[in-house]
Amino acid sequence: MKKATKKFVVAVLLAGLLVIVGKPSINPAPAPLGFDPGELYSVKF
Repeated sequence: MKKATKKFVVAVLLAGLLVIVGKPSINPAPAPLGFDPGELYSVKF
């Protein structure tokens, strides 16, 4: 169970890193009212 959990955490961190790195190209302008789909996605975890 611990190994699976560690892999899951690493996968989530990598996904979050990809979202942060790819954010400027996907959404260069700040969203209105500070709403950010990537931020909402990271909050779910």
